[in-house]
Amino acid sequence: MKRFILSSILILSALLSQAQESSCGTELTAEHYKNLVELVGDAQRITAMRSGSIKIPVKVHIVQNADGYSGLSMDDIIFEFDKLNDLFSGADMEFYLSSEIDYIKDEELYDFNQSEEARLAASRDEPNAMNIYFVGSITNKQGNEICGYTYYPEANRDRIFVAAGCLQNSSTLAHEIGHYFSLIHTHGISGIDPEAVNGENCEKAGDLLCDTPADPNLLGKVDGDCSYTAHERDFNGDAYDPDTRNIMSYAPSYCRSEFSMDQLKVMTASYLENKSYLVANDDYSPIADFVSNKNFNDEVSNQLQIKVYANPGADQLGVEILDGLEGEFRVQVFNIMGNLIYEEPMDTYNQGNKMILDLSANVRGVYFVNVVGKGRHASEKVMLM
Repeated sequence: MKRFILSSILILSALLSQAQESSCGTELTAEHYKNLVELVGDAQRITAMRSGSIKIPVKVHIVQNADGYSGLSMDDIIFEFDKLNDLFSGADMEFYLSSEIDYIKDEELYDFNQSEEARLAASRDEPNAMNIYFVGSITNKQGNEICGYTYYPEANRDRIFVAAGCLQNSSTLAHEIGHYFSLIHTHGISGIDPEAVNGENCEKAGDLLCDTPADPNLLGKVDGDCSYTAHERDFNGDAYDPDTRNIMSYAPSYCRSEFSMDQLKVMTASYLENKSYLVANDDYSPIADFVSNKNFNDEVSNQLQIKVYANPGADQLGVEILDGLEGEFRVQVFNIMGNLIYEEPMDTYNQGNKMILDLSANVRGVYFVNVVGKGRHASEKVMLM
């Protein structure tokens, strides 16, 4: 096995240029792959030493454009972290937020290029905290627009970057936090021997975890109902049956909703081995305090009611808010890959509760329409014919 792992690491070094395939911009390194092999093997022993819950301190940085627009509100962030606490409870992790949000008004950094990271973050990182930077958009070093990225523990950078438009797609932030705590994509490394469907090599292929099914890389292979649509077979001739719900897969962001038990265990072990200095002090508060202080309970428990319909042959979508709520909302459209392709504010005071979206520049297919505002969030799937 050691010979196989060494061979894999050498191949990985030559394949890193192929890693940027999806909206995730986190770059896997040969050093991390090597360390992950050891971490997975020791995870049971490491987690056995845990005592009590893990309280992760989070410093939120929000980049705004020149008009003070950030593309999200604190209600959006609180809503998302409330869901994250449920998702990471299996790793005994709970996220605590700093009450002081770092607002950064900078037109250039709002449309963020990865090459500008030092300019944005070097003087703003909060020591001994997970620093999350929400920006308007992210362009990586290869010139591609991505939803987010972070660093594996070896980089010693406590930073996660997320495009504001991707926060509400249900899984981008959780995906990047998974990387931050050592997880790699469920399909492993493109170009290295894949995991067999029968699991015979699960400890040395794919993501190195045996409770995540063999994954042939789901990019572009999952439909609007989150079903795997390709008909690929592994080297034994067995048909793949991947988990399109796994947070660390390349399934569309709206499909991803859970971690496996082994993934949760590895994240706990990664914290204990690499990030144990992250301990929330009195400057950080549990999400429940923010929910209570903002009278957020009713808003979290009630989904916004919307109606979305297509105008046949007109390349248009109609959006209607049914709750009778008034205020400022944001309408977003994501394609089947989870990429934001359209965004526009909706002010029901001045525009009414209906809106027509012109999507003539986009191809026919399945789209997801999000409406966000007043602490509420709704999403509807629609087919553009």
